Amino acid sequence: MSSPLPAVALALVFGVLACGHDDRGKATTAQAKAAVTTAIRGTVHGHDGAVPALAHARIVDPRTHDQTEVVVGSDGRFALESPVVGFAVLELTAVDHAQLRIPVVLDGAPLELDVVLGTYVAGDAGLPVSVMSWAGDPDESAPTITAMTRDAGGRLVADIATDAKQLRLQLTNFAGEGRSVDVPGAKHYEYDSGGDYRSIVDAVGGKVHLEIAPGSAPAGVAPKLSFAKPGSTAAAVAALGRHWPIGPTTTEADAVALWTAARNTGDATAKRAAIAMALAVDQREDDKLGSDERALAGALLEGTPLGDTLWVLEPNGLARAVEISGAPAHRALLERVLDEQLGPEAGGMLLMGRLATADAKGDVEQARALFARLSREPYAELGYAQFASAWNPDRKVKAGAAVPSFEGTQLGAGTAKLRSEQLRGKLVLIELWATWCKPCVDSMDELHALHAEHGGKPKAGRPAFEIVSIAMDDDKAAVEDFRKNWPMPWLHVFAGADRELLYATFETAVLPYAVLVDERGTIITAGADLDIEKIRGAIAGHAASAGP
Repeated sequence: MSSPLPAVALALVFGVLACGHDDRGKATTAQAKAAVTTAIRGTVHGHDGAVPALAHARIVDPRTHDQTEVVVGSDGRFALESPVVGFAVLELTAVDHAQLRIPVVLDGAPLELDVVLGTYVAGDAGLPVSVMSWAGDPDESAPTITAMTRDAGGRLVADIATDAKQLRLQLTNFAGEGRSVDVPGAKHYEYDSGGDYRSIVDAVGGKVHLEIAPGSAPAGVAPKLSFAKPGSTAAAVAALGRHWPIGPTTTEADAVALWTAARNTGDATAKRAAIAMALAVDQREDDKLGSDERALAGALLEGTPLGDTLWVLEPNGLARAVEISGAPAHRALLERVLDEQLGPEAGGMLLMGRLATADAKGDVEQARALFARLSREPYAELGYAQFASAWNPDRKVKAGAAVPSFEGTQLGAGTAKLRSEQLRGKLVLIELWATWCKPCVDSMDELHALHAEHGGKPKAGRPAFEIVSIAMDDDKAAVEDFRKNWPMPWLHVFAGADRELLYATFETAVLPYAVLVDERGTIITAGADLDIEKIRGAIAGHAASAGP
């Protein structure tokens, strides 16, 4: 019995590994037709009907992740040509709006559409909004974090002192879904290469002053699409994008909608895409799928041969179909896809996803085989074994095991060492993090809230709770500067020269990495993420033992 890759695990796998260009797989049926180009034209407007201050349209080749990109004109129009043949992703982004990724099929026939972009939902009202600011290149430096406050009129305000002439800015917790977004109302913006934008604001008198009016927060408006040829295959496939890819807002309703499309569409290409997407999104165990859904999975494999670009658009859904089928011919097909079509980068991503799935459902035998495969060439030379160590079924750092012994230099305590033995008798969250790690920075609001809720003296039914943050930065000053804006009022260790030893001790190359340990030194949960809700639930459900 197999299960789909959990949404959190899938997001994590794609977040920590960057799939680069790969020359393998060009001999596939679709790529052999690369002389064909498709013209894509259309318009982009914001949810209010206006043309956004800055917007981009791009076609992403799912095989190589190469992009053909254009800036949307001041009239809202865009036009681009793509050499991709087969399945691809049309991505539309704009200031003050949510990233939109649309699956499309390109075959040389012109594609024309009009898009009204939606917005993210507003951030959690219980968490403070903060500003990330960069005086230099954001790709080369960690941001300074400044908490915003509300004035008497309800406006968010902040003053950021700087010697620079201008700052690049993004807001955290202004929008939901963990997105870092631009400051509304700026005159200049730049794309952040991750689906959102940074505002560029001039400093005046040695500071940047920000005021954000109430009601400026995103409202969770859905996007709208209309095609010049609404009955086309491209339109039918694009409509599936309302429920795909899997992400933080994915629900059971998305899987239901995709299965419904798979059953009802008369377009064979859209049908295959819907089945693959449904298998990727549906979080039910395979034995909970209906007989018709299992039959659709089999039909998908029969209609998707080696070389079909659906294998690179949604490999996880197709790999799940192979697991459901179990047929030797289908398993052999998957092996050929891995060896001949996906190449080591994309193939490694698929194997990582399957490994995370096997680990999540406790399939030790399969996880062990997948980890061993990622530890061999061609995947080992790309670092997959190092990243995969967080899901190694034979790792020592896992629930029920003893926390490994470690020590490190405490920040703010001279040369004093913090040793794991000193933490006995407490419920402890150990987090490996860095100032340059975006998921680490994005979690600061929630981490501070967790400490405010549980930190301090023992409470009824459980021991005292403590957080130990182990900074994996190269520069201690970067951590100290970071804490001027984020106080992080708990224990701190700077890895420094012990960084590689600490990575090895906790068997991870992924940040953030969190380990929750009980008062006896036994691991309650450990994982290559910082799922605060999971940790909060583990704390709430933990009963104090008789003592250390």
